[in-house]
Amino acid sequence: YVPIDLEYPEERQQYMLSDSEAKVVVDGQFIAETDFSQDATSIDLSTADGLAYMIYTSGSTGKPKGAMLHQVGLWNFINAVIDMEHLTADDRISGHRSFSFDAHIEDLFPILTVGGSFHLMPESIRLDLAAIRDFLFEHQITGGGYATPMATLLLNTYEDLPVRFMTAGGEKLTDVYSDHIEIINVYGPTECTVDTSYYRIQPGCRVSNIPIGQTVANCYHFIVDNKGRLLPCGAVGELCFAGVQVGVGYWQQPELTVEVFCDCPFLPLGTDGLPVRMYYTRDLCRWNDEGQLEFLGRIDDQVKLRGYRIELGEIESCASKFEGISQAVAVIRPIGNTDTLCLYYTADGDTAVNADELRQFLSRMLAEYMVPALYMQLDALPQTPNGKVDRRRLPAIEHSQLHTDYVAPRNELEKLIVSGFERC
Repeated sequence: YVPIDLEYPEERQQYMLSDSEAKVVVDGQFIAETDFSQDATSIDLSTADGLAYMIYTSGSTGKPKGAMLHQVGLWNFINAVIDMEHLTADDRISGHRSFSFDAHIEDLFPILTVGGSFHLMPESIRLDLAAIRDFLFEHQITGGGYATPMATLLLNTYEDLPVRFMTAGGEKLTDVYSDHIEIINVYGPTECTVDTSYYRIQPGCRVSNIPIGQTVANCYHFIVDNKGRLLPCGAVGELCFAGVQVGVGYWQQPELTVEVFCDCPFLPLGTDGLPVRMYYTRDLCRWNDEGQLEFLGRIDDQVKLRGYRIELGEIESCASKFEGISQAVAVIRPIGNTDTLCLYYTADGDTAVNADELRQFLSRMLAEYMVPALYMQLDALPQTPNGKVDRRRLPAIEHSQLHTDYVAPRNELEKLIVSGFERC
């Protein structure tokens, strides 16, 4: 199946329908016109290596690309989630995440597999914190997953949520705490069947730098340098994932497939005599001293400013440690004729974060060239349909907000330089 969000632009919906060569469209009209009163013959054509579903992800060419995932990978993931969340038939899981986002699989299939119940949240309440809380109480929900920003808001706003666990994924998780809820930080690319690793934060525990944790069963993580060589513990490199959950590739895009999918050079042949598949995630990670994976940002988030290479994820991680800040996003924006490093952030409750104090805080933690020049506090960061930060919709920052405190020349050489510019 191929899930399609009706909130997508019509052109995008039609492209996905056409590109996927879908044979049947199951929508409101299909349901209305189908007679469900008659018995139907059961059909099961699935095989372990057959396709289970295809999720369209953003493409660098501007066209979405279809990531194909097979049945055996889905089955492995279902069992991994059952174990990760300790699911039983008594559990009642909420469905908050969009069905066009592969994370819905984590909420839907595992709980039905163990005989529990799945409770789909109405579209009308999915951005309403109070309504979500009421839904959890009304349906006696025991757990469920949310995009990282929503999970953070719920956990930081309400101390009385009735669930025993909550999973958060899609972005780096920071500054969350609960004295009675187990928080599970999950990570994984769409191309690798939803989640490839997870980290538990037990009730009552605070974690300053939350890892993405340990690898799911029957799979492996490797961190490599830009030549594909394994790196030791503590070294930063690209995260690669290998094992049964690695997908088939991209639908009808063999060139893109071979760029990031390959046979794993670090593992022996599988029991079927075939090489184990591996996927290059394009994420920067490292193993910490406890053997847990730490996420540091995207390789394509690495930017160059005035000759310096900058990891935007490192700036965001440092900013999130400033008291009062709940989320932070760093971007490069053209201001006048100059590329300028900007920081957008949201704060807890009605907190007004002082930009000058934040700048001084970052100056103590980051190299001078990594300290943003412009700052803007927002009530909420704009989001894509799957709950991730939409950097393209961040508002412009006025040039007048640039930090331009005057510093007088300190010696004869600086005075000479200043006088030269004054004559220009």
